[in-house]
Amino acid sequence: MKKTNLLSILMLALLLITSCDSDDDLNTTTETTPTTPNIVLNEIEYLGDSVEIRNNGNETVDISDFFLCLGPTTYRQIGALPVVSGSTTLEPGALLVVTYDQINSAAGQISNVSGTGGLGLYINNSGFANAANLVDFVQWGASGSTRETTAVEAGIWTDGEFVPVVNNPANSIIFDGMGNSASDFSETTTPSFGTDNDVATAPMVRSVVLNEVEFLGDRVEILNNGNVDVDISDYFLCLGPGTYRQVGALPVVSGSTMLAPGEFLVVTYDPINSMAGQINGVSGTGGLGLYIDNTGFGDPSTISDFVQWGDSGSSRETTAVAAGIWTMGDFVSVTSTATNSIIYDGMGDEASDFSETTTPSFGMENGMASPPAAVISLILNEIEYLGDRVEIFNNSDVAVDISGYFLCLGPGTYRQIGNLPIVSGNTMMEPGDFLVVTYDQINTTAGQINNDSGTGGLGLYINATGFGNPDNLMDFVQWGGSGSVRETTAVAAGIWTMGDFVSVTNTAANSIEYDGSGDTAADFNETTMPSFGSANQ
Repeated sequence: MKKTNLLSILMLALLLITSCDSDDDLNTTTETTPTTPNIVLNEIEYLGDSVEIRNNGNETVDISDFFLCLGPTTYRQIGALPVVSGSTTLEPGALLVVTYDQINSAAGQISNVSGTGGLGLYINNSGFANAANLVDFVQWGASGSTRETTAVEAGIWTDGEFVPVVNNPANSIIFDGMGNSASDFSETTTPSFGTDNDVATAPMVRSVVLNEVEFLGDRVEILNNGNVDVDISDYFLCLGPGTYRQVGALPVVSGSTMLAPGEFLVVTYDPINSMAGQINGVSGTGGLGLYIDNTGFGDPSTISDFVQWGDSGSSRETTAVAAGIWTMGDFVSVTSTATNSIIYDGMGDEASDFSETTTPSFGMENGMASPPAAVISLILNEIEYLGDRVEIFNNSDVAVDISGYFLCLGPGTYRQIGNLPIVSGNTMMEPGDFLVVTYDQINTTAGQINNDSGTGGLGLYINATGFGNPDNLMDFVQWGGSGSVRETTAVAAGIWTMGDFVSVTNTAANSIEYDGSGDTAADFNETTMPSFGSANQ
């Protein structure tokens, strides 16, 4: 009996020990490391609105609460965007294409330059400057986008890097599937939204452009805005006969002739404002071609880029037109200010793709120092040369208050525009506006040349601080004869040629009208059908 009880006790103890061991096994937990979604920006229509997102991880992820953001006011929840293809629930390897209309908006650009931007992909909208929320990023066209610093802090971008693009609306940027640098993206001429990127066949884009020109000086900036290295030492700059210079032989201000994508070369090219480089010998005019060699400057197959300023009709204009990189008769309007330059906006082959700036940025991205300043351009558009009406036209892209401007033919004839009787229009002139005023000095003895009726030289001044100061003279026209009091000031300002004048017939019903281009007497003509208050015929 005692043996039986002892055996029972031993069996019970063994059972209890076994039960405790079993419970311990059931309560043991294994710690697992949380996984981070590997969601990437796979393709960007950088001049359009399509964005492709790819799940590069090995788990299905719902990205409906993720956000796209280029900068302030551009953030959009992915689940709220129009879906082109795919689903916001991304299986491994799956693609989602959405329409995101902020890409080429002013808010999404860098310094308001089209074809530039920096796009971030965020897991939520709890803080777009919070690096912990940013899962992917790409920047193109220039550096300095709003989300670049966040991406650098997150360790997914290198400060100052960007993907070079040629600003073709038909192209896109594609990701090679690995890495976090600009070199892991490339521009392609064959977008593949909704299908895997074929990086191996992404074409290499060779594109070298005239990026900035000191049109009254001697500096020229060349930019490699393609995606391959280019040696431009054998390229040539040419304005016309006798002005061709090999780029590799020119003095280098900054940069190198071996241009990597996105790099600048600034050279000194002294023919720009020489007689040979001007149009009809007029300072502040010219047409500059960038050629791949010197086998033929009239050969359109050798011209790589072109820009024309101040007037049309430069020696290389027809070559550029034949090459399909310029429009006949187009030119960039300039104000003949020696400290200014012409800058390229990064896209297109039109005069409208260039603008004059008061803040040159040679050796840097255009507009990097500050956004290009608005250039005010007001012209004497029509003159009733035997009467008293004067028409002024605002051909700039900004509104200008000209009430403080002055008209002046000579001593004693200056009149402030804001004090003159208005026939039509307003002294607060919007772009494209006309103002017609009555200015009774035109045919007075004080306004004539040698007291001859039907002669005179009229200046439009920005103020009355000095009518002999060429810096104050905005526009000028002389008719009936040369030698008016303000002629020498206009010549010094670079807006008239000494001895030039518009021939007139001394017909009281006629007027002189401007043809919209240049600063010579040939740019004005007498008309028998005045059109004060409207565009010249």
